[in-house]
Parts: sequence; C-alpha cells; structure tokens
Amino acid sequence: MLEFTDEIVDRLIDVTYRAGAITLKYFREDVAIQIKDNDSPVTKADQQAEAAILEVIRDIHPDIPIVAEEEVSAGRYPDYQSLNDFWLIDPLDGTKEFINDRKDYTVNIAYMRNKEPYFGVVFAPARDLMFYGFSDHEHAFMVEGKRDEAKPVKIMGRSLNPNDPINLVTSLSQAEKEDFQAYIADYDVAEMKKYGSSLKFCAIAAGYADLYPRFKPTSEWDTAAAHAIMRATGGDIFTIDGKPLQYAKRGDFLNPYFIAKSKSLIERDR
Repeated sequence: MLEFTDEIVDRLIDVTYRAGAITLKYFREDVAIQIKDNDSPVTKADQQAEAAILEVIRDIHPDIPIVAEEEVSAGRYPDYQSLNDFWLIDPLDGTKEFINDRKDYTVNIAYMRNKEPYFGVVFAPARDLMFYGFSDHEHAFMVEGKRDEAKPVKIMGRSLNPNDPINLVTSLSQAEKEDFQAYIADYDVAEMKKYGSSLKFCAIAAGYADLYPRFKPTSEWDTAAAHAIMRATGGDIFTIDGKPLQYAKRGDFLNPYFIAKSKSLIERDR
C-alpha cells in the first residue's frame, strides 16, 4: 500500500503537467494516427505522455502494479483481477477530441486502494485546467490557469433544492441516442452541457453539472481518476441497476453502462 505524502502528491501533479506539455507539442499538428485492436486511435502524444508518467510512478514505488492504457494495448499488464492496490493510467483520454483539434482531452492518473478509486488527478492541457482529490476527503481541488500563476480552489459539487431542475452533462456523440434520451426524460433538465473525456465527471465535482448518464463503452482507466475526484465531493458512479461502479472486474478492462451523480442528486433521488 502506498502512503501518500505531500511530496508524492507534488510529484504526481508535476508529472501530470509534464505529460500534458508533451501532448501540447502535438496538439493541432499533423500527427500520425494508429488504430488499435479495439478500433480506438492512438498517437505519439499518448505514447510519450504515458512513458513520462510511468517513469515517475515506478520511481515512487516500483512494486505497485500499473495498468496503463498503451501498455495494455502492447500486452504488458499484471493479472488484473487479482489486484487490490494499483495504478490506473490514461495518458490521453479523448484522443478523438485531440486529433480533431478540440480542447477537451485529458491526462489521467488514478491510484486504486482495495480496488476502489482513492486518489485522482485529471488535467486538460489545452484548457490549463486541473482537478485532483482523495476519495476519503471531503473535498477536491480545481486549478485553473497557467501553472506558475494558478492556485488550487476547493470544489464541493452543487447544492440542489428539492424542485430545482438539474444540469446535465454528456458527450457530443451520445446526446441523441435513444437510451440516453429515454433515461433523462424523467428529469427536469435546465441545461445540457457537452464535454469530451473525463471532464464530464469533473464538471459534476466542480458544481457545473449534476448528472452524467453513459450509454456508450468506456474502459476503467477512462473513469478511475475522475471517479476519485467525484467521491471527494460526495458524488459517485453507479451501474444501470444502481450498484456502485467496480474496478478490476475482468480482463478486458471494460465498464458497463453507468450513471454519474452529484452528492445532492444522490440524496434527492433516494
């Protein structure tokens, strides 16, 4: 088990910024795109950002297993279902946003304790926007602006009164899907925001949104870091049948469809 110190948190935040800087070298440039076996795209930005992250976290504690998206694609990963404490790394979540010159892609580092999201850091390099937090704390932080100028601001989600309409967040590709529209029909929706990548979860943690239903495939490294941040603000992610989203479930790393909710919406929907 890794015991987090201020120094370790600083190193993780630092390497997240550095990985983000690597991706920015390729952002809005002509970059070669490969298609992986699961039909998802990958670029040099993904690969180089992941290499930078892995070097640091292996130095922090060389014996803790790592599940990283590009290493998994190359067939290098531990016996996943036997893991308890491990890292989950997505060096560039939202590669489609990245290659289409959209700013919503993120760098994601999660530390899992007893198969649960414990610490997460999410950085959107093209937006100079970072989130981080521990799931067992009562708050997380947002850092907006240039690294040397910005200061962490505590985030705690959004408060809802019983009859308040909700703010919804979703992806560009999901908004018109029938199962998505059928699910949200039960809610009074004031506003629907559209983001790419793990920023959708962070929008809930920061109080910009209350609900994110997901009816398209995701992998565990897509959700873990932001899941820890959401839990730090009292929010959570549930499967369609209402059970908490679990990790180290099976060898293909896939999540079932899920519903992410803010703390206030969880309490109101009970």
